[in-house]
Amino acid sequence: MVKETEVQESPVLTLPEDAERVEMLRRKLGEYEERIETYHDENQSQHPAFRALQLATTTCKMTILKQLLDEGRVVAWDASKAFIDERLEENKSSGAHFAEAWMTAFEVINDYCETGGANVGGGTGLR
Repeated sequence: MVKETEVQESPVLTLPEDAERVEMLRRKLGEYEERIETYHDENQSQHPAFRALQLATTTCKMTILKQLLDEGRVVAWDASKAFIDERLEENKSSGAHFAEAWMTAFEVINDYCETGGANVGGGTGLR
């Protein structure tokens, strides 16, 4: 049983006010979309389980970023539940990949918004 004092509010991601940062986020969305389209062809030697996890993470980043750009904010708990529920309808066994990927993706997009990606290791970053 959760005590009233233990109840927390969902994190909310908001679109930065900096127009240059928003444009960088739009370009990043395009990069994610292209990455998903070409991933299988460009990574044929990769083990399918790893490929599935990589695609799940990129799909989550794309989904979060698209909602952020379209609506100006993402309520993490609501968005993650809707996203995972949708994925589970498509494929019952995909829940674990997407649940793990969501946590990583949300933190990356949040850092892009707050710092421009200063705390994100690896990847191509914001340009």
